[in-house]
Amino acid sequence: MEILEETLYRPKNLENLSKEVKEKIEKKRLSFFQKIFRFFFGKKETKK
Repeated sequence: MEILEETLYRPKNLENLSKEVKEKIEKKRLSFFQKIFRFFFGKKETKK
């Protein structure tokens, strides 16, 4: 039973890891685009 639970839990662990990585990449992309926006459009603040 213990071994079965571990093998069932691993895929979820991997899914959570990939989700975290995707979120970090998206946040980096957003901040990158915000920097470009501020460069082109002056000191306009982008509000969420």
